[in-house]
Amino acid sequence: MAGYKVYRNGSQVGTSVSTSYSDTNLSANTSYIYTISAYDATGNNSSQSSSASATTLALLPVISNLVGSNTTATTTNISWQTNVNTSGQVFYGLTASDGLQSAVVDSSPQTTSHSLTLSSLSPSTTYHFKVTSIDSLNNSTSSPDFTFTTLALPPPPAPIISSFISNPSSLTIGQSATLSWTVANTTSLSISNSVGSVTGQTSVSVTPSQTTSYTLTAQGPGGTATKSVTVTVSSGSPPLATTTAPTILSFTALPSAITQGQSVTLQWSASGTLPIIFSLDNGLGSQTGSSVSVSPIVNTTYTLTAANSAGQATAQVTVNVTPAAVTPPASGGGGGGSSGSGGSSGGSGSGGSSGGGGSSPVTVYIPPAASSSSQPATGLTISTGGQGQTLRLINSSGTFYLIINGQRQGITDPGILYGYGFSFSDAVNPTAQDLALPLGPNLLPDNGALVKTAIDPTVYLISQNQRHGFTSASVFLGLGFKWSSVLVVTSPELDQQPIGNIISSPSSPHLPGLDINRTGTIYWIGQDSQLHGYPSLSVYNSWHILNDFSNVVPANAADMNMPVGSLVSARVMQ
Repeated sequence: MAGYKVYRNGSQVGTSVSTSYSDTNLSANTSYIYTISAYDATGNNSSQSSSASATTLALLPVISNLVGSNTTATTTNISWQTNVNTSGQVFYGLTASDGLQSAVVDSSPQTTSHSLTLSSLSPSTTYHFKVTSIDSLNNSTSSPDFTFTTLALPPPPAPIISSFISNPSSLTIGQSATLSWTVANTTSLSISNSVGSVTGQTSVSVTPSQTTSYTLTAQGPGGTATKSVTVTVSSGSPPLATTTAPTILSFTALPSAITQGQSVTLQWSASGTLPIIFSLDNGLGSQTGSSVSVSPIVNTTYTLTAANSAGQATAQVTVNVTPAAVTPPASGGGGGGSSGSGGSSGGSGSGGSSGGGGSSPVTVYIPPAASSSSQPATGLTISTGGQGQTLRLINSSGTFYLIINGQRQGITDPGILYGYGFSFSDAVNPTAQDLALPLGPNLLPDNGALVKTAIDPTVYLISQNQRHGFTSASVFLGLGFKWSSVLVVTSPELDQQPIGNIISSPSSPHLPGLDINRTGTIYWIGQDSQLHGYPSLSVYNSWHILNDFSNVVPANAADMNMPVGSLVSARVMQ
């Protein structure tokens, strides 16, 4: 006998000179029937043996691109992908043991892309979470444990007294005056000198017998505000009645800057002979009260007209509207505020083309062709993690380290890693040389990152390894930053960054370490305070999560005056 012929489902698939055979390239979760026959050196074959059957194992689901995003004080969105159609569920709680669970999603039909929102969360709280996916054969898989931290509730707004006037402000004994006011963010109102509570009212009549100062006290969840007005009383004959044209005392927008979809309250007050008729342009028409709520979608200037029989007056106020932030697709990597296993997908392009994932395409700087008398632009290495530093991301049995200049730095928050332009899918298996490197401090937020702690509402920009605090939300928004880009870190991680100069004006130039969009071209601001263009999309992607332009801010007038320096070189990984 020379050997054996092996048959699968009646067809020969191979031969063996021994009594065993390994069959490959089979389909998952499939049954097969095998028989064998013997043959000798002269070509004689025996009849086939009795059959034996075998069934391959099913293909288990694999979870990828796990992302937490759009975190608020009480909600967060969890999304992920699987390699096969599955249903999904999120388990979460205050410890790694979880304890809470979401509803099962995508069970009919099962899909490969999953997303759900966790709600009724507590503000300023760190939650643990993991996701589980189950395929049609009831095979299940779960992700590792990750965390996200909900935002703090904003403080209640302080009461505002926009105006408090007397009409008339001077009178004769026996005459009356009307006290009127415009307020916001109040729960109770009262006026001194025995007038008492005026909650829910906008005016009251008084008849003082002598010159009297009235104080309006406004109380609300955000505190107390006061404002006074004096009514002068004289003896003698009352003055002849006259008609006075309106004077607009105040016309305000609260707040004066919003994001698309939010509302603003226009408030006004005026003096003059009653009745005064108020009207607003932009289709709002005649107004019977002293305020109105509007929701403009672009920057809008409103004109208020106050008119009576003696004349009219006008005043204007402008509401600045920031376009609503567009959340990049899950393939663009993770964002601030939550942590999870980010990822990148799609091929990188060059020039102005875009790859297969990420945010909407943005023009990338392409240098002009060099003439015969000019020299090619010199490349510049971005100072991500330090000028000229060697970076390498490793996965040591589920623990990730970013190697920077010969030290392994631990990663406490995926959002910090994303700031360096890496996702966990970029990690490689460590070499013996990698594992022999000393363990350094934990990885800190990179230059260009927006950070805060859960217990401190102050937002900081990391630039040149210092933290620069914003003095107000209007400065933050005026410089083009988005709340969704703010990463919540621990106090020790923030305290290791020394305090730099505060950022107090929306017209100041952007600090080094940021990417800006200047008339459609993306530049990186270097430590030399020069603008450095990316020569292609592939160079940009070598420093960022693939095709992620979510942290690029619009250039302001000060940025336009910055000199343009050399081009950025591609980051080459070990």
